[in-house]
Amino acid sequence: MVSKPTGVIATAWQSYLASVIPPDASDVQKLESRLAFYAGAAALWKGLMTVLESGAEPTEADLALMESIQTELTDFWCSAQAKAEEA
Repeated sequence: MVSKPTGVIATAWQSYLASVIPPDASDVQKLESRLAFYAGAAALWKGLMTVLESGAEPTEADLALMESIQTELTDFWCSAQAKAEEA
């Protein structure tokens, strides 16, 4: 029997939940955080599908956009982890 692979976003959410959301967070806080997390993922997906240029190979503009997104996400993740550690 082949198991259904865990989604990339679901895996990222579990990592975020474990490392950023306080262990004693309420169920409502966890639910609202998950909704915001998935809304962000959906916005990113929509943005990528709208902005990336068509064609088989990425263009310089595509690569610059991907690098910008990576930098922004890394900066946010580091900031969120630091705030969680201070709490």
